[in-house]
Amino acid sequence: MFLKHSLGDITTARLIVSAVQFVLASGVRTADVMEEGCVEVSTSDMGNQILQALDQILAMQKNAS
Repeated sequence: MFLKHSLGDITTARLIVSAVQFVLASGVRTADVMEEGCVEVSTSDMGNQILQALDQILAMQKNAS
């Protein structure tokens, strides 16, 4: 929200949201949002998985160009 609303960086904000959505769709959760059938990971592991997803998204965009 900070990137989008305070800095006006909608592109980066969308990339981060997409990465978070990708990780959540894969069934990974931290304890505070844990759901049945998902895998619980630490906050730091969740951050690492989001970064990996962001790298994948950026690589796909680069390859599509």
